[in-house]
Amino acid sequence: MAPPRRIWLSSFLAAAVAALALASCASVQKQTPLMKAAPEVKTTAQKLRFYVTILARDFGDEVEGGADKIIAATDDVEIRRNALLWKLNAIPEAHLAAFQSDPLGAMMDVWVLSEQMIDFFTDGAGKDEFGEHQDIAVATSHRIRDNVMKVVEASTKEGFETGKGSQFVHQWAREHPIESLQFARLSPVVQYAALVSKGGRGGLDAVIDMGESMTDLMNRISIYAAHTPKQARWEAHLILDDLKRDPQTLALLSDVHGSMEAIDQMSDVAVDMESILTQQREAAFEDIHAQLQIALDRLTQEREAILAVVETERVAVTGDLNAFADHVFWRLVQFSLGLILVIVVVVLLLRKIGAKSAS
Repeated sequence: MAPPRRIWLSSFLAAAVAALALASCASVQKQTPLMKAAPEVKTTAQKLRFYVTILARDFGDEVEGGADKIIAATDDVEIRRNALLWKLNAIPEAHLAAFQSDPLGAMMDVWVLSEQMIDFFTDGAGKDEFGEHQDIAVATSHRIRDNVMKVVEASTKEGFETGKGSQFVHQWAREHPIESLQFARLSPVVQYAALVSKGGRGGLDAVIDMGESMTDLMNRISIYAAHTPKQARWEAHLILDDLKRDPQTLALLSDVHGSMEAIDQMSDVAVDMESILTQQREAAFEDIHAQLQIALDRLTQEREAILAVVETERVAVTGDLNAFADHVFWRLVQFSLGLILVIVVVVLLLRKIGAKSAS
């Protein structure tokens, strides 16, 4: 199983932390100490860093595209796995090379990596990794190297790409070839810095003595953010492929296959029992229907008897209410007549008393 990648979400978070830590930087050096030590360089650090950042993005796109072409063009399990390993390991390695602190060192490292990849797929240890589709990997590697050379030509004086710079790159690539699709390699940056410093400041000091702009860091974060989900997906595919190759997993799958065969046999028995179960189900439904009909008939009879009793009670209650209403009515009439009589008597008495008072 492939080892964990060195550039993952942790790299993205590290770049984010670095961006926040350097947010207060107000300016960027026009040239780094390493660039000043190399008289062939004719551009600024900011421009060169921007060029190399674009190289990192294009490197990933090219490798991913080439690997996907190989995967789509073959059914060979081993070749498809090799294509997955190619993009899974080469792209993070390109990011490591391109995102070094010094843009000149980063450019040289990406240049070396492109030459190493051409050698690896042309006549090196990886010349047979993709079978009849090997030409896709070779052509992809050459396109990447061509992109690198455009940056080299735009950033250095005429002759550097074929003279001193080219000699160093090809010698390093020849002495430190890539040996497998794991893309484990040494970076040439410190050695290159020592070469161009020529006894002045130390090679390592020349590499690390510089600043970075917020824009550069944000560009790196964007590339990491775009690549990290793909890296996770490729890792998952590789893990699944490794599981398929694991003897214990194969044994487990064999046991599952045997269990499935037993289930199929049980399914055949279940099919034979289906007609019997259907008959029993229909007989049970008929019996249930008959029992329900009897219950409904009984309920109907009881409902009718209850309604008859209710009707009788209603008639009796209605008669009592009528008699009570008549009684109440006559009592009200009697009360009203008595009240009227009392009022008349009172009125007469009042008149008589008034007459006496007047006389």
